[in-house]
Amino acid sequence: MAALCVTGSLAAGPPNGEFHGWGEGWMFDFTEGLGEVTQITGGYHSTIVLQADGTIRAWGWDASGIASPPEEAVDIVQIAHRGQHALALRAGGEVLAWGSNAFGEADEPADLTDVLVAAGGDGHTIALRGGGAVALWGRG
Repeated sequence: MAALCVTGSLAAGPPNGEFHGWGEGWMFDFTEGLGEVTQITGGYHSTIVLQADGTIRAWGWDASGIASPPEEAVDIVQIAHRGQHALALRAGGEVLAWGSNAFGEADEPADLTDVLVAAGGDGHTIALRGGGAVALWGRG
């Protein structure tokens, strides 16, 4: 069983893809239509899950738009979530970012391609590209 602490709550998912959450109840308002979960990530009072079909679901506090992923968030292979912004990596190496953009952390560089993995920090985003190149944007 994998577990994840999400500000004020706890989420867990056993190997069979089921998802269970407890703590601040409003953070787990997901019971309808949740598919097999392959990845869970949490940030500031919100949770995002990647489902086996490559789609994502998000819920929780949505003041920055974090719980409202972009419509083009399909064919997703990895998610990341830090503070009040989130990232989704599409199978083709494209990064989608949404939520808070106070420091440009949700403004993906126009020439950003061939991304292998992406991560978010407090006001910044980092992506590892094929060939080992690293792209950074946002604060700092």
